[in-house]
Amino acid sequence: MKLNCSPEVGLRIRSGCAYWYNTERISTKLEGLSPVQYRAQALAA
Repeated sequence: MKLNCSPEVGLRIRSGCAYWYNTERISTKLEGLSPVQYRAQALAA
C-alpha cells in the first residue's frame, strides 16, 4: 500500500519530530530532563 502524500506533508512530519527530539523528549543522559530544561539549568548555574 502506497500513501499519496505531498512532499510538504513529509516535511511537516520530519520537522515536528525534529522539534520534539530537540526540545521535549526526556533523556536519561541529561539526568531525566528535556534538552531545553537541561540547557536552562546549565545556564542558570
